[in-house]
Amino acid sequence: MAQEESHAADVTLDLLAIQSNALKAIRDYSRYLRNAENAGLPEVAYFIHLLMEEDSVRATHCQGLLRKLGSTGDDRPAS
Repeated sequence: MAQEESHAADVTLDLLAIQSNALKAIRDYSRYLRNAENAGLPEVAYFIHLLMEEDSVRATHCQGLLRKLGSTGDDRPAS
């Protein structure tokens, strides 16, 4: 039982790290997007916007998985 709890804690920390990295990337991308727009580079701005959307989805997905872990007390997503 203690080993399962340890694995669940590891998975929780992993998901928190993934979420944190995604949120940090979004913050950084905001600056990059502003720079691309100020430079008049719409293709670059669009690319950065896509990256922001991907990381937003990633952070949201992590949040959902973390909620499931918290409600099931398990390291596997509920089906």
